[in-house]
Amino acid sequence: MLYTLETGTIASKAVSAQRAKEYLDIKWKAVIDTALAWGEGVELDLEEDAAELVRIVIARSNQ
Repeated sequence: MLYTLETGTIASKAVSAQRAKEYLDIKWKAVIDTALAWGEGVELDLEEDAAELVRIVIARSNQ
């Protein structure tokens, strides 16, 4: 979603993730890499990180 808000275009998950890793704080790299490696049926413990990232996206969308 952040990629689309910033570029006005839709991209693949991989392309969007790469851009996010380039433009967001370095602390997000591990979270993004974990999400990219996720497979169906695998539990992730990223609720707090996901909520924080949503807040970042919302804040950027309001700029």
